[in-house]
Amino acid sequence: MKLLLVVSFFAICTSSFGQTKSLLYEVKKNGHQTSYLYGTIHLVPDSLFLFTKKLKKIISQSDEIIFEIVNMNDSQSLTSILKQKDKNTFDLFSEKEKDSVLLWGAQLIDLDTATFQRIYGQLKPINLIQLSSLKALQEDAIAVDFELMKFADKEGITKSELETIAFQLSLFDQLPDPIIRDMILHEMRKTSHDQQLEAKLYALYKNQDIEGLAALINETDDLNAFTGEFLINRNKKWLPIIIEKMLNKSCFVAVGAGHLGGNSGLIQLLKQEGFSVTPILF
Repeated sequence: MKLLLVVSFFAICTSSFGQTKSLLYEVKKNGHQTSYLYGTIHLVPDSLFLFTKKLKKIISQSDEIIFEIVNMNDSQSLTSILKQKDKNTFDLFSEKEKDSVLLWGAQLIDLDTATFQRIYGQLKPINLIQLSSLKALQEDAIAVDFELMKFADKEGITKSELETIAFQLSLFDQLPDPIIRDMILHEMRKTSHDQQLEAKLYALYKNQDIEGLAALINETDDLNAFTGEFLINRNKKWLPIIIEKMLNKSCFVAVGAGHLGGNSGLIQLLKQEGFSVTPILF
């Protein structure tokens, strides 16, 4: 369960933040502009989307809003990085599993199974993992990053990114086939227990309960081998970019909540560089 949640949301950390419940932090240091660090969850039900007046005001007063990625519409690049090379995604499964995945996926996006197999067989497995998210977006889910981007555009705030979509997608290429296979099957076989865990995750996020989120995600440890690539190394690459931007601009940094906490999280890394990082309730 932990692997699916972290991959789906690039979400919650493996360490505690302290007792204050907050997803928003003020970042200050002499010689730098006051900035903010915000932990997002990338896909939430509409009813749980946290976008308060206070949060909007803070964003509107910023010079720049920094996301993990901004340019998601490079169709030529996406086409090349989403396709398999000399592989067929459905070869991951036994014949019985393959039939089930084909039926599930085809029904989700209203295709016949033959067409679904032809299209998705050529694409990397991550595309199957994202099917439920795409379906949710067509219903009542909110892509938090997109909403923040739209607000930034409305307010005339500069947007920038910490990495490219090609790099983010390349992270999934490092996952072994058995783990990718299990992720897809788990997504297909979602049980009522999984749905209850997701509901709890969303409720904790709405309450800005970082410790509760960490405890929920830590119920299993199947992502530990990949935490370095998914979180720690990326945090270290992002840090100098963020600090340099904050020299002359008031920045609002919006990244997955999992990048904030722990000894190698952005909060601790910023503190090590002499910044004060203060939680803000909103």
